[in-house]
Amino acid sequence: MNKYIFLVPALVLSLCVSKSAYSQDTTVVLSTDMFNTEHVIYLSNLDGWVFRPGHDPAWADPDLDTSDWEVLKPSDLTTDFADESGLIEGWFRFRFQLDSTFAGLPLGWRSGTFGAKALYLDGEKILSFGIPDADRRRHQSFNPWNRMPDPATLETGREYVLAFYLVDHHRARIDRITLWDATIDPMMRLTGPEYPKFLHSLILLLENFQILWITALFLLTFLFWVISFQSRGEYMFRLIAWINTFFLITALSTYGQTSIATNQIQMYLLNFTYTVSAHVIFGLIPMIVSQMLKGTISRQLKIFFGVMILVGTASFFTGWALLAAVALTAASGIAAVNVWTARARIVASQWIVMGGLVLSIFWILFILLYPILTGEPSLTMYLVAMSAIYLTFPISLLLFISMRYKEILFEIQNNAHEVVRLTSEKLEAEKEKQVIVANQKKNLEQEVDKRTQELRDSLENLRATQEQLVQQEKLASLGQLTAGIAHEIKNPLNFVNNFSDVSLEMVDEALDELKKISGKGDAAAAAAILAEIKSNLAKIHEHGSRADGIVKSMLQHSRGGSGKMEPTDLNALIREYVNLSFHGMRAAKDPINVEIDLQLDEDLGQVPLIVEDFSRVILNLCNNAFDAMREKIDSESTNQNVKYLPKLTVSAKFRNGAVIVEIEDNGPGIPDEIKDKILQPFFTTKKGTQGTGLGLSITNDIIKAHGGDLQIQTKQLHGTLFLITLPQNR
Repeated sequence: MNKYIFLVPALVLSLCVSKSAYSQDTTVVLSTDMFNTEHVIYLSNLDGWVFRPGHDPAWADPDLDTSDWEVLKPSDLTTDFADESGLIEGWFRFRFQLDSTFAGLPLGWRSGTFGAKALYLDGEKILSFGIPDADRRRHQSFNPWNRMPDPATLETGREYVLAFYLVDHHRARIDRITLWDATIDPMMRLTGPEYPKFLHSLILLLENFQILWITALFLLTFLFWVISFQSRGEYMFRLIAWINTFFLITALSTYGQTSIATNQIQMYLLNFTYTVSAHVIFGLIPMIVSQMLKGTISRQLKIFFGVMILVGTASFFTGWALLAAVALTAASGIAAVNVWTARARIVASQWIVMGGLVLSIFWILFILLYPILTGEPSLTMYLVAMSAIYLTFPISLLLFISMRYKEILFEIQNNAHEVVRLTSEKLEAEKEKQVIVANQKKNLEQEVDKRTQELRDSLENLRATQEQLVQQEKLASLGQLTAGIAHEIKNPLNFVNNFSDVSLEMVDEALDELKKISGKGDAAAAAAILAEIKSNLAKIHEHGSRADGIVKSMLQHSRGGSGKMEPTDLNALIREYVNLSFHGMRAAKDPINVEIDLQLDEDLGQVPLIVEDFSRVILNLCNNAFDAMREKIDSESTNQNVKYLPKLTVSAKFRNGAVIVEIEDNGPGIPDEIKDKILQPFFTTKKGTQGTGLGLSITNDIIKAHGGDLQIQTKQLHGTLFLITLPQNR
C-alpha cells in the first residue's frame, strides 16, 4: 500500500490549478477565477518566482535587483539544493497584483512545508511559519497539518513583492536514506473566504473518522487480549489479539502524522511505523487462516511472516507502492490456497472471517484504484473505505469468536442430547440396568455425601487445630514474657528474702546480747549487730524499690493511655516535656550542665497524638540522652586536654507528608554490638538498680501505635540521633 495513502489533507488539497507562464520580472495578476474548488490559489505552482540560496535579510527589500537570481518555482525546489549537512536554505521572491474581483474579499496566507518560513510583504515581515534558522539548535520546524490560514490584508490594483526565507534541516537527510521523491514542496497559498469553512469541515471530518478508528480498534484489541488471557491454551485467540494490536498501531500512526508530528523526522518515523505495521498485518493474515482451518502454522508461514517485515521496511525506504501491492497479493494468495484446500471442512464462523478478509482486500484495492479510475479523489469516499479496511476484518474476527463459542455450545448440547437418547434407549431395552443405574446413583450420592461430610469434619478439625495453634502460640509468647518478668523480679526478691532471714537471726542474737548486758554481755557487740541489721534493712529497701520499679515499668508497658488521637500542639508538648526532663535531671543525683537547642517549625500546626503516650516518648528519649552524656562526662573526666560540652538538640518539622521529630545528643554513642538489642524489653546497659530496660521498648511501641517509625543513627564516641517519623494526611 502506498505510504502516502494516509496523508489525507495533501491528497485532497493537491488538485490541479490553472497556470500561466510569466517571466521573472513580470508582475503576476491574480484573479478570483484562479481559485480552485476549495477557494485556494497555489502561488507556488505559478510562474514568476525567482530563487537564491543562502540568507541575507536585505533580500526582502522590494527594490532589490534580482537579475542574478534563478528562475525557480517553489514547487520545483528539490533536495539537490541541500549542502553536505542536509541544510536547505534560501529566498524566494514573487511580484503580484490583485485584480478588482478581489475587492472586499477576506483573504489568507497558508504555508505547506514542514520546514520553516519567514514571510515578507514589500520588505516587511508579516508572518513566521516555525522559526527558520540555519543553526539547528535555534531552528523550529512547522507542521502545516490542519492549520487555519492567517489573515492577509491586501488591496486590489496594488503591486506587491512577496518574499519568504525558507530553512529545512530534515528533508534532504530523509532523501539520502530513502528513494522517495526528492521535492520539498514549500507550498505558499492564497486562500479565499470559503477556504476556512472547507478546511474546518475537512479537519472535523478527518478527526471524527480517526477517533472512530482508534476508539473501535482500542476496544476490540482490549477485548481480544482479555479473551486471549482467559483462554491461554487457544493460540488462535492470541493471533487475533496481535493482528488487532497492529491495526490499532496503524490508526495511531495515521493520527500522529496529522495531529501530533511537528517536523519531517517525526513524520518519517510515524510513516515507518505505519508501513511496517501494515506488512506485519499482511504476514499475520495467512497464519490466522492456517491456524483457524488446520489448527497449526507451518514453518514456511513463519518464514513468510519475517519476509513481510523485511518487505515492509524495503517498501518504506524505497517508496515503491508496488512492493506493498505484491506483499498484499502474496498474503491473499496464501490465505486463498488454505481456504480452497480446507473448503469442505469450513464452518459458518470461519466463512465470516474469510468474508471479512475478502472485503478488506476489496476496499484496499478500491482506495488504490479509485483515484486512478475517477481522476478526482473524494475525501468522504476515502474515509469510508478506510473505515471499512480498519473495521471489517477485526469485526469479522469478533463475530468468529462469538459464533465459535455458540458452535461449541451447540455441539455440547447435541452431544448431551445424543447421550440422553442412547441412555434412554438402553434403559428401555434393559429395565434391570435402570435399577442398577439408580442404585449406583444412590450409592454414588451416599458416597459423595459421606466424602463431603468427611471433608467438612476435616475442615472443622483443621480449623480447630489452627485455633489451638494460634492460642498455643499466644500462650507461648505470654509464657516467654512471664518468664522474663519472673527472671527480673527473682533477683531483687531473693535479696529481700535472704536479708530478711539474716536480719531475723541477727535480731535474735541482739536480743540475746542485750539480755547479757546486765550480766556478762558486751553492749558494744549488741550495737554492732544492730548496725548490721540497719544495713540489711537498707539493702532490703533498695531491692524492694527495684522490684517496685520493674513492676511499674511492666504496668506501663501493658497499659496505654486513653488511646484517643487528638489534635495536639506538638511544639508546645516538646517544649514542656524536654524542660520537664531537664529539670528532673537537674533535681536528681549527679546533675550535669546541658545546652538545650530546640529547632521547632512554627508552621507545624496541630498533629493528631495520644498526648499521655507521646509525652512519655519525649521523656524517655531525653532521660536516656542525659544519662548517656553523664556517662561521657565521667569517662572523660580524667582527660584534662578534652573539654566536653553536653548538648541536646530537639527538632520538629513537616517534610514529604510526614512529621519528623529528631532528638540528638553528643554523648558516647551506642556500640554496634548492642545497637540491634536496645529496643528489646528488659535489655539495659545500666548497672544495678539504675534501669529496668523497658523505656526504649515502651517508646518504640508507642510510636508504632501512632503509625510511625523509630530509627536510630549513632556514631560511637560522637553521639546518637533518634529519628521519629509520623505519617500525616494533610
